[in-house]
Amino acid sequence: GVKLKTLSQTNQVLCVTHQAQIARFADSHLTVTKEVVKNRTQVTVSRLQRDGRVEELARMLTGAEITDSARRHAEELLKT
Repeated sequence: GVKLKTLSQTNQVLCVTHQAQIARFADSHLTVTKEVVKNRTQVTVSRLQRDGRVEELARMLTGAEITDSARRHAEELLKT
């Protein structure tokens, strides 16, 4: 994560990860969702704001059921 952060200071970096410990280093977060509507697959990319970043990191840490503890941990990850 630290190496990617250093690299991003002089280059544009797009990193796809499922690890909160890596994602925490990003300056911005995007989320990608996929759904099938009328037999067609639709993909949506959204930029996350602060609360969304916390929720997404918490989800990465715990899976489907996000706990208050995971939210606190995600907030700490984003602070450091």
